[in-house]
Amino acid sequence: MIVLGGFFVSGGAAVGALAAKMEAKLNLKPLSDPKQHMKNAIKTLVALATLTSATALNAALIPSSGTVHMENTSYDGGVGSYNIGGGEFEATIAGFGTFYTFCMEIDQSIVLPEDYDYSLSNSVDVNGDVISKGTAYLFELFTKGALYARTLDAAHDEFAGFLQAAIWILEDEDFSAKKQIAKDKFFNVATNPFIADVVAKFGSLLGAKADDDQGKVKVMNLTIGGTEYQDVLVYVPDSGTTLVFLGFGLAGLALVRRRR
Repeated sequence: MIVLGGFFVSGGAAVGALAAKMEAKLNLKPLSDPKQHMKNAIKTLVALATLTSATALNAALIPSSGTVHMENTSYDGGVGSYNIGGGEFEATIAGFGTFYTFCMEIDQSIVLPEDYDYSLSNSVDVNGDVISKGTAYLFELFTKGALYARTLDAAHDEFAGFLQAAIWILEDEDFSAKKQIAKDKFFNVATNPFIADVVAKFGSLLGAKADDDQGKVKVMNLTIGGTEYQDVLVYVPDSGTTLVFLGFGLAGLALVRRRR
């Protein structure tokens, strides 16, 4: 399967369908010559790959372990005594890029800015708890820019607080102390908009807390010299995405050459 610019492609027929969609979007006239149509299909997909964000493409290549540089941001759920801490954090992996993330453990420490060793897994390293379906669902939407807009203002700060609180709720973290700080604003399951989203998606809060089985969102278990620190999240699409796309491109070019 190939994921490009919101289109999902699997197999030759789907590639042709994607090319037709893109030709229509670009107001290109359909061609009766199959050779030229194949050339246009390849050019269209290459253009799509170029327009797709570097984060989405490179995420397929993120190694299962390595080093990540972590920085704080100003967007972590309110100001002053109402601040609950946590994400958004800024994470940078050399050769991959920069993305934004949230913490999994409410009581685990993290030092910022700092370089950490990381390893990818499906669970929090301290207790082996697999991340929930709700957490994975919300973080995937966040990474794709479909959960809230990063407008760098007070509304952005508030949304980040709601998402961090929702993650802690979904992971059954003890947020009683944080709840007092936030005066129930973020941790009220009846009014947190992202808890409402996952309840609608999975049928109940209990259903949203079930173990994730999709594997598109991983936990980055952070350590320094073997000492465990906070665990954070990363979105990792299908690991075959980029390679499959490149394979199609080579095969398609070869097909065009043979038909000349």
